Amino acid sequence: METRIQKLRHVAFTSVNSDYLGRALTLTRSVKKHDPSIYFVLLLVEPEINLTSEIKKKLLDCDGGSAFDEILTLDDLDLSQNKEFKDYTVVEMCTAVKGQAVLHLLARETSKFVTYLDPDLLFYDSLEEIRSEHSRGDVLLTPHLNHVPYLDQVILNDEIAGVMRHGLFNLGFVSFTNTKSGRDVASWWADRLNISSRADYQNGLFTDQKWWDLSQIYFQCTAIVRNDGWNMAAWNINERRLVSLSPPMLDSGDKLFFFHFSKYPSKDFQLKIQSYPHSKLLDDLIIEYGHQFSAAETYVKQLLLDIRQQKKTSQVSVSRRAGLTLRMNSLLTSFLNSAIRNHYLSKFVSSNPFFYKLARYIFRQFHRLIVHIDKIADETIQTVDNKELKLDVLIISHIGGGGVAEIVSEKVRQYLALGKSVGVLKPNQVGELTISINSSRGVINVNNQLSQILKNASKIELHHILGIEGFLDEFLTRKIDTVYLHDKYFMTQMPFSDTLQNISILHDVPGINSPLNTRLEFSDEEWRAKTERLLLNSQLLLAPSDYLINEYQSAFPNLNIKKFNLEPNFEFKKGTRSTANVENIVLISPTGLHKGSSILLQLAKQLEIDRPSLRFKIYGDLQFATREELSKMENITLYGQVSRPRLNNALATSIPKLGWIPSLTGESYSLALSDFLSNGITVIAAKSGALQERLIESSGHYLYDPAIPTQILAKLILAIVSNKSLEEFDTFLELT
Repeated sequence: METRIQKLRHVAFTSVNSDYLGRALTLTRSVKKHDPSIYFVLLLVEPEINLTSEIKKKLLDCDGGSAFDEILTLDDLDLSQNKEFKDYTVVEMCTAVKGQAVLHLLARETSKFVTYLDPDLLFYDSLEEIRSEHSRGDVLLTPHLNHVPYLDQVILNDEIAGVMRHGLFNLGFVSFTNTKSGRDVASWWADRLNISSRADYQNGLFTDQKWWDLSQIYFQCTAIVRNDGWNMAAWNINERRLVSLSPPMLDSGDKLFFFHFSKYPSKDFQLKIQSYPHSKLLDDLIIEYGHQFSAAETYVKQLLLDIRQQKKTSQVSVSRRAGLTLRMNSLLTSFLNSAIRNHYLSKFVSSNPFFYKLARYIFRQFHRLIVHIDKIADETIQTVDNKELKLDVLIISHIGGGGVAEIVSEKVRQYLALGKSVGVLKPNQVGELTISINSSRGVINVNNQLSQILKNASKIELHHILGIEGFLDEFLTRKIDTVYLHDKYFMTQMPFSDTLQNISILHDVPGINSPLNTRLEFSDEEWRAKTERLLLNSQLLLAPSDYLINEYQSAFPNLNIKKFNLEPNFEFKKGTRSTANVENIVLISPTGLHKGSSILLQLAKQLEIDRPSLRFKIYGDLQFATREELSKMENITLYGQVSRPRLNNALATSIPKLGWIPSLTGESYSLALSDFLSNGITVIAAKSGALQERLIESSGHYLYDPAIPTQILAKLILAIVSNKSLEEFDTFLELT
């Protein structure tokens, strides 16, 4: 199969459950008849069915292996929301995963086009027509109707009850190019389907279709194909009339490219056809489709029996008691993080160390309670047996989100696109090990199974150990294939300590002047000894910047570290400061003192006085105390945590005046910088870590000394926004 994928150019896929296999085979036969070069993928959406390798082989052997080129299941997709599809209809279930399936297939560099097709389509010509049409846009859509109706019956049935209720476009067909624009639209679609793919008429939603009404507003790269021969169906036969079957032609002069036999052979389909005048040629077309459909249904009959006999057994079952204790765990942890670490430290610790010690004691007591609760919950969670722990790739990551989580998610998607089984090993809020495996789509506690997991994994990738430091010795028992050095945490327990050079820090702030790990504290010597052994025992060490490579090699001279391209599809866009009229400064996730939140509040207050019209847009988390203060200010807009696709859509459409990265620590890469540069936003950044080496690659940006006084930084930002001379800031400023 991998050989066939290497030659792949145009991928088509359909999403069905086993009841629709006959339709899917009918579709595939028509596609391959007219265009054998198409690589056809069958996405089989059966949450309660465990497809054996024998059944998959039977599906791939259909028509002597000429029908389906690949079988995907839910296990192969990166369903980040862990959808259970409870109470979903078949249509809702199959549409819910279409966006993720497109992303999965676009992750393959050899996929030039990815086209979704409903299983009840039939093609009458080569899909070369789709490839040609893509010259007009990176995303192709077909409307339900092409022509203005005049009859009351048609207006009531096809406009009001049809298009106005179900959407302007029929998503039985949608096609993408493997470009940034195409991937951006696919990401938006997948994101919205995570919110809803239900037929929720009350809230103006219908499966995946109604979302696309917005696409013409949001995305300039979408093109509407108004050819009458595309997506002819029962709902538009009033405006399209067949005049020939050899070849199939319409009275508009368009060739019939594909017909949508939606709901065939139900009474609804027949009534819809009979409700409008039509030619006998259409009846003949439907009869011929019926013959092909019946032949396909007979062919897959035995396969359907085999599939329905394979009942999937649940690998994870959580009782009511476990669910309650896990919720208590989450609530307690959230309370401690916000009330003690953020608010309490920010307000009281600097003035009275006694309160800090008291808070630390309370935190540890609550921590013990959480661990106890978590262990009670663990007793009711079934762990996977050792056979299920055999993985192609085991990815070890950290607690929390941020850039590492984004990168790990992308790596998972890439491996799944290659047909690999992937497990992600992470800690929960109390440092207990959990693993999510694509074949289970659940989170499983594996505290006592780490050795077995490490032993059975064919390949191990280590991205971070924050939260699982207590398992370091077990990691040392197995040679790690690849270690990704995302920051300096392997080098020191205080990776953000260089922040101390620029601001006054509170007493014992975790990660800055005390260890990030509050459960298990190593001495500096012990930490370095363990992590150095781990790194030396790894086959490949990768870092995203020269800055980080130099830092590690200074600490551990014996390491051989290679630089890797963190974002191979990253694209620079020219800055827009000369054309932007809106006075907005944008920040992305300035969480914590080390990210510059310590000076954000000071600067915002200063600029509120100096230039009230200048506004800050802040995307991402903020410390509790900082968020409370900023929310009271008129020149601040807080958007909270957003997904990266949503963030990039916001940046692409809002055109801010300036993107600010106030990071005070040694940035190892900065995805925030990528988000600014890929959207053509001029950047002003602290001269910190890898920010300088990355910004040098793109001209027209600004680097400033992080030790600059706040009042002068405020004047500098105003000068840049106003396009004034910057000579007086030469002491602190460097232009790229």
